[in-house]
Amino acid sequence: MEKKKKNIWLNLIVVALIFIIMLVIILVNNDAKDIFSAIKEADYKYILIALGFILIFILFTAFSLMQLVALKKKINIFDSFNIANLANFYNGITPFASGGQPFQVYYYTKVNVKTDESTSVIMMNFIIHQFVLCVFGIAAIIMYYKDLVENQNTAFRVAVWIGLSINVFIFLLLIFISLSKHVKKVFMGLVGLIFSIKFLRKKKEDMIEKTNNYFDESQKSFKELFHHIPTLLLSIMYKVISLIAYFIVPYFIFKALHIEVKASSIIFIIWMTAFAYVIMSFMPTPGSSGGAEWAFNEVFSKNFAMAGAKTASAILIWRFFTYYLVMILGAISAICVKRRKVDEDKCELESSQTVTSHKSTE
Repeated sequence: MEKKKKNIWLNLIVVALIFIIMLVIILVNNDAKDIFSAIKEADYKYILIALGFILIFILFTAFSLMQLVALKKKINIFDSFNIANLANFYNGITPFASGGQPFQVYYYTKVNVKTDESTSVIMMNFIIHQFVLCVFGIAAIIMYYKDLVENQNTAFRVAVWIGLSINVFIFLLLIFISLSKHVKKVFMGLVGLIFSIKFLRKKKEDMIEKTNNYFDESQKSFKELFHHIPTLLLSIMYKVISLIAYFIVPYFIFKALHIEVKASSIIFIIWMTAFAYVIMSFMPTPGSSGGAEWAFNEVFSKNFAMAGAKTASAILIWRFFTYYLVMILGAISAICVKRRKVDEDKCELESSQTVTSHKSTE
């Protein structure tokens, strides 16, 4: 855990540096006074509504995982929510949003959920997440191909197909891993071959065992999903609600900044944001930083009357709400879980000391 803590601080430094670089780029290309003026003159009624939808996103993202965890073990709702939500912090500071799951497994063990059970649940949750993302991405292209792809520049069109292809590939790979024994054999053979290299040979048995366990848990998780159809459908519904809440945030930010958008544009904005989210999720930076801002600018500036300081202000507020605020609230959940465990340890220690004291008195 000490090594992981060091990595967390390193990742936080990287996130801070990326933020500073992005802020400098935005301020260099726009008049800082105009940006601050646009934010100062914002209608904070809409800002509060946007904040409300971010909280809905956080709650329903957690609910989706909490439903699956309940299949394995009944745990305190406070712990269940915080362990689900802390992933927003660890995912936010790691490339490809890959850091949250190991910490969730670790903290689930602290509330008596076995490692294989928590791994299974997190795998189910990831499969559902990828499925919903792919549906959003493909549906957005089908409905708004001209606006989202055809009218964009070459670089953006390339990013579209790369991002969508990666997400679909990951989902299909998960399905094949979860269903096919032949895919397992291929991967086991590759692991055996790679770790036959001299300097990797010491780790060969360990990696083969881990790979085998991973495939077994994936296949077990996938089969288990279809033995609990009501829970599966409820988890998918929660995931859809959470993402719609996330994707609707730009509409209220535009309204707050007095950018002309009609109520009839809400559906279009949801699909555009979903589209930008899906295609940039492959970016190898924490929170897809850089790519997310670029995609937001490309998608919205060409479909609405947005330019200069208004666009820059919208990006800054949107990014704060959908990335930094979500990550901060995830960090609070992580602190709550850790502090709760420390308090429990303290209580157990005090209890054992009391028992020892009574025994010595006797």
